[in-house]
Amino acid sequence: MKSVGARYVAAWGLVLVAGLIVFGGLQWLGWANAWSLGAIGPIFYYVVVRPAQGWMYTARRMKLGGGGFAKGVPQDQPFILYLRSFVQDGQLDDLEGAGNWFKAGRTMEERLVSALSRRMEVYAVGSPREELPHVGAKRLLFSDEEWQDGVRDLLARCDAVIMCIGSSQHLAWEFANIVDIVPPRKVILWFDLASGGLLEPIYAKFLENTAEFWAAPPPQLGNFRFVVFDELWTPYHIEAKTALDLEVFGDATEKIFNDEVCQVLAHALFDSSSSPSIIAPPGDRQFKPKTLMMGLAFVVLSLIGFLFTLKIDELAPAPPGEGLSLPWLFVKGLMVVGVGVGIWLCGKSRPKG
Repeated sequence: MKSVGARYVAAWGLVLVAGLIVFGGLQWLGWANAWSLGAIGPIFYYVVVRPAQGWMYTARRMKLGGGGFAKGVPQDQPFILYLRSFVQDGQLDDLEGAGNWFKAGRTMEERLVSALSRRMEVYAVGSPREELPHVGAKRLLFSDEEWQDGVRDLLARCDAVIMCIGSSQHLAWEFANIVDIVPPRKVILWFDLASGGLLEPIYAKFLENTAEFWAAPPPQLGNFRFVVFDELWTPYHIEAKTALDLEVFGDATEKIFNDEVCQVLAHALFDSSSSPSIIAPPGDRQFKPKTLMMGLAFVVLSLIGFLFTLKIDELAPAPPGEGLSLPWLFVKGLMVVGVGVGIWLCGKSRPKG
């Protein structure tokens, strides 16, 4: 299958089939209860759903192909430079995966670049040893001998730089050169939520590696994703609009994150009197055939799954006087939700006036 959309449908089709086999098997054997759902659910997510998300991400990398690396940044092009540790490439977005399954399989970098690139191209230095570029920022390749000069040149030319907090020595070197080259208001530090419980030790190591380059005391970890600086390199954070561990379903997560990105970009690209609304993401007015096809696929697969559950009910009816178990009702509910998601995707495919 050549298209990313087809791979998405195939991946989630496998998830639906596996779900019907696992949970339908529990119903068939009479083991469908709250205990079994609580025990099987997490295993099913990490054994079936998580690999499907990773497969979708790999499919998007394959679509870019080896020719997906950028040849360079045109001299007159405004751009944002994204710096991070190579080990952070490809980390899936756990928060979004839990709250918005039909967008799951994206990385935190993809979410960030999706918000940034609506106004300006985003570039990053890729690993010279990777054959396929990661999805998100456009990758530039430098040899081991050239990368430091390449990064310094990009820092001198970029309109803003976003650094994802990490623990590597290379990142510490880049932070030192940011302080040396980039005006402080153009610098944004990003605390990647995909790091989860590892964020605290990662940040502690980052502060240890960069201690000599801070002109003012660095911020303590708190309810924020982004740190920006004033003209004297005094850091302050953009307060998150929700708690970092709060799962928000649907487009709410996307909007909250995009609003925060707009705030930090307004700080970096405009003076302090500018309103963040200046760079609010524009509306998408184009018809999206791939979204329509995904929506129709969700409707069809979910209806097939629901009919399959009815067939299992016919072959293995509940004992007289007993209703359907809660886990089995939950599975049926998922199929109904799948139809709703498909209809919603079909609606999203229409051009907005």
